[in-house]
Amino acid sequence: MTEFDPRTKPSLCPYCGYFFDCATAINGSAARPKPGDYSICINCGCASVLNADLSLRKRTAIDPVDDEARAMFQRARAACLQRGPLHPNRKPNA
Repeated sequence: MTEFDPRTKPSLCPYCGYFFDCATAINGSAARPKPGDYSICINCGCASVLNADLSLRKRTAIDPVDDEARAMFQRARAACLQRGPLHPNRKPNA
């Protein structure tokens, strides 16, 4: 891997099925994706968690989310819903 490598395991969003194989930091930093990071789907705006193999899973009640992160998730989801899905055959189901 290079110093900055945004690749993840090719996966489908567990909420809408949108295909992805990379992730970037929402704050614009060069942070590489790592297990336990949250990922916001650019298709549906739902927040998932990266597994140890960098595939996605749905968040659970035990995944810690502070108020700042919760507000960011809500803003991202609202923006995606306003824009509409990128993939016309995939609709947000969460």
